[in-house]
Amino acid sequence: MMELESDSIETTQEVITEPYAPLTGHIKAELDSIAKVAYEQNKDGQYVDGFVIQVYSGNSRQDANDARYKMNEYFPELSPKVSYHQPNFRVKAGKFTNRLRAHRVYANVKEEFPRALLIPERFFLRYE
Repeated sequence: MMELESDSIETTQEVITEPYAPLTGHIKAELDSIAKVAYEQNKDGQYVDGFVIQVYSGNSRQDANDARYKMNEYFPELSPKVSYHQPNFRVKAGKFTNRLRAHRVYANVKEEFPRALLIPERFFLRYE
């Protein structure tokens, strides 16, 4: 039986640690300006995930306006709005961040508008 000898070469690698140095120069200024823009855009409010009630979706402007008037007559506190996303007009009402509250109101709306839907939507919420 033959034994093999192995040469072991130890290698050590020295890790050089330098103290943290803050960023300087144009990169820091650019990052600061981006942060400032984001702050200015978000200081009045933020986008939140919530729910709205859609009472009409179709390609007739007149039917959309009729649905908005009827919705405004029965539920003026929900402030219905007509929007146009080609090729459909939509009438949406209410902005809810709480699903349970949205579902309670939706149940009342459903009595007058049987084709109403409770849909998730992202909207801008202003701070008061």
